[in-house]
Amino acid sequence: MSVVDSELKTDIVLNRRNYFAKEVNPILRMAVNMYGKKYPEPTKENCANPDSWVLLDIWDEFFELEDNPGRDTFFKALRKITVGVLESMDYYSERMTWFLMKLMMAYLDGRWQPLLPCTPFAHWKDPATIAAKDEAIEDFLSKQAKTLTTER
Repeated sequence: MSVVDSELKTDIVLNRRNYFAKEVNPILRMAVNMYGKKYPEPTKENCANPDSWVLLDIWDEFFELEDNPGRDTFFKALRKITVGVLESMDYYSERMTWFLMKLMMAYLDGRWQPLLPCTPFAHWKDPATIAAKDEAIEDFLSKQAKTLTTER
């Protein structure tokens, strides 16, 4: 995950934070939630595309780890939309697969940065991630204590 500041990030997060937080993001979530309600609930029983089954498995794992009730409706709507589109529209399914292949190649050749072992940590229930976060905090505090000790 990149924490590098960019002109775009500065614009969204700093310059126009209130605008995005109060006007753009809520409307985006509302639209996704609204359109998600229009899609039927995807299951392995009502899907025939093996890629849809993989996506369902990944979404299931995601929901085991995600722990933000305030975003549950949004992510469940995204699940219905992504699996529904993958299952029913070859045009978009082929493009989703193309993007996935490109992302995978970028990840494998190091252009797409992997998550740190301690991320994501906000609203995330993965024990390995929580342990890595705790270790990272302990390491940081230990280094800070050593720095303070050597400065005296």
